[in-house]
Parts: sequence; structure tokens; C-alpha cells
Amino acid sequence: MVHVVDAPVERLGARMPERPVWACSVRSDLTWAQAGRRVVVATGVAPDAIRRPAG
Repeated sequence: MVHVVDAPVERLGARMPERPVWACSVRSDLTWAQAGRRVVVATGVAPDAIRRPAG
């Protein structure tokens, strides 16, 4: 599974970024805040983030 996820980046060869890059298309600050909170809660980085207001 890891190979499947890494394959598109590995095809970049020398242009491959040195550090991981996460891209997320959003339409507003509110959408970005909601997406960010969901990510930090899901990953366990900030499990209580969903209870804090955005901004």
C-alpha cells in the first residue's frame, strides 16, 4: 500500500519535494478551518480541536 501512495511522488524523480506536501482545495477561510480541525482530530494531533472555535 505504501508503494501505491508513494508512486506519484517517486515519478517526480529529482523534482520530488524534500519534505511531505499536503494539498487541499478549499473555497473559504471557514472551509479551511473546518478541514484543518478534522485533520488534527483524526490524526490525534489535537483531539480537542473540534470543540474550539475556528479563528
